[in-house]
Amino acid sequence: MDYKIVQRFISRMSAGCIVAIILGNYVDDKLQTSPLFVFALLAYVVIGSLVLLVKEAGKNGG
Repeated sequence: MDYKIVQRFISRMSAGCIVAIILGNYVDDKLQTSPLFVFALLAYVVIGSLVLLVKEAGKNGG
């Protein structure tokens, strides 16, 4: 597997998780829904990042 793909995956995952936690906490505080949006956004980021990783790896024949 190409190292650039792995680096993009790690940076996409870490940046997405940070944004998901911050945005999820904000929305949960406003709507008073304890961890609902944090978990939902984190699941979205993780699944989306994995899908993009598989697509990028498939393009490179790997």
